[in-house]
Amino acid sequence: MSLSVSTLPTGLTFDGFTGTISGTPTVAGTTTVTVTATDSAGQTITDTFDLVVTNVNDAPVFIDGTTGTFTFDEQPDGSTVANGEPVVVQLATLISDEEGDALTFSAPNNDVPAGFALTLGGVFSGIAGAADQSFDIEVSDGNGGLLSFTFELDVA
Repeated sequence: MSLSVSTLPTGLTFDGFTGTISGTPTVAGTTTVTVTATDSAGQTITDTFDLVVTNVNDAPVFIDGTTGTFTFDEQPDGSTVANGEPVVVQLATLISDEEGDALTFSAPNNDVPAGFALTLGGVFSGIAGAADQSFDIEVSDGNGGLLSFTFELDVA
């Protein structure tokens, strides 16, 4: 007996010997697949089914590709961050989500430095002290995607 299939989604292949469809689909959508079995006498039978490929949820990412640690050491006007100076960082403008999900920012260890705040919308603000500060931030897309990084504030 031999087996064959009609069109498969891009990235998938069919092994007629084992009857296995395998691979990693690269495009979401529904594909109608027809399987045909042919015996040694030339008799055939077919069956048709819909193969549905859904998108996976990608985690949020820094737009510039930053990973691990984000360091803030320069004010928007190009000056260094100085002791006693107000600091406002719009983190939400630096991070994107491929699916366009709403992002929520948090400090999982509740270790936002004293005198600073981090809003759910991704605004970090406060008055810089004399010492550098760092703490962990998580950005959730609400659908299982999570970006974790260390925020470092370098004070000149």
